[in-house]
Amino acid sequence: MAKCRRAKKMVKDKLVGNFVQKFAMLWDYVYELRLKNPRSTIKMALNRITSESPPDFKRFYVCFEALKRGPFKGELLAAVGRDGNYQMYLVAWVIVKGECIDSWTWFLSLLTADLRMKDGFGYTIISDQQKGLKIAINDILPRVEHRNCARHLDEGVVKELFSKNLKAWTKAFQGLHSVSDIIDNNLCEAFNSNILESRFNSIITMLEEIRVNMITKIVAKRKQFSS
Repeated sequence: MAKCRRAKKMVKDKLVGNFVQKFAMLWDYVYELRLKNPRSTIKMALNRITSESPPDFKRFYVCFEALKRGPFKGELLAAVGRDGNYQMYLVAWVIVKGECIDSWTWFLSLLTADLRMKDGFGYTIISDQQKGLKIAINDILPRVEHRNCARHLDEGVVKELFSKNLKAWTKAFQGLHSVSDIIDNNLCEAFNSNILESRFNSIITMLEEIRVNMITKIVAKRKQFSS
């Protein structure tokens, strides 16, 4: 069994590269992305215990210039939005070590700058109940409309309200400037399931598969609507 595991690892290393070696190549990957995608935002955060210590990977952020602007304003759901046809539209993605206030603050700061969201007025964010996200949103986007996915609310509340007339009930609790009545986070869930296999690859292979997948879908949609 041990021989089989070693053999499998050797084959995978040859196909997608050694995981440790790929981390060492990240700066080269950043350089190539910036070279081929001018005006895009590619950021990597590292951590050093001392100035002489080797760098420790913390986060990797990508937002392409071509995805920042469009003729329609969409609803921002974490880093997945809806376009003018109410279809899923990937805006930006980030790799972090874990969910915390620091990670969310870093991500939202970059995303806010890229999309010129200012204080968040006129935007809607819907999310699951991730650790630290609410605090980061209140700090970076104090005027944004922030909602929690209805699927993750307390089941007891759902049972209590089930007997009531709930037609358009949620609208009473939405801001006057929001143009979205969405109450679930299915767009992000769809994106997560779409990259399920990629998440098991080494970091550069994973980032490339996400990038290629995003571009392929946009081109396919463009051909579909132009034909």
